[in-house]
Amino acid sequence: APDIVADISFDDLDGYSWATDAISHLASKGVVNGKEENKFYPAHNITREEYAKIIVLAFGLYNEDAICDFVDVDAQSWSYKYIASMYSYGAINGYSDGSFGATKPITREEMAVMLYRVMQKQSRLKFVADIEVSLGDYSEISEFAKNSVVSLNSNGIISGDDMGLFN
Repeated sequence: APDIVADISFDDLDGYSWATDAISHLASKGVVNGKEENKFYPAHNITREEYAKIIVLAFGLYNEDAICDFVDVDAQSWSYKYIASMYSYGAINGYSDGSFGATKPITREEMAVMLYRVMQKQSRLKFVADIEVSLGDYSEISEFAKNSVVSLNSNGIISGDDMGLFN
């Protein structure tokens, strides 16, 4: 389990009131820690390795014995054990070229797929019969992510923006 961090605060969350409570809660649990002291950089993209760390810590998946052999993930990297934990849990596959894309910015679709896989394995998703797709841009979602996005949306885990779009 992540360490509890007392009174962590970020001074760059103005304009992000919709996310402030979630960020503060995750920071208090040690799941996120920002990029430097008192800075979260809420408008910056996160990478695939950063998201792997967030999911591993949020769901208690850290596995000290986990290994992986992605060609772009060095065993000495800060992110190796997080990525390896996700891989051994079955939440990530990587790309067909043998890489994980650790330092690539993660897409919303990729985030949804990783989160869906973890929540499905932990039986945290309810089966919803006759799912009504409420996302206006559903047709633009990649095939590999459609099931994950729709399932997370129908379970109330993710929602669209103010215009009802997944983006």
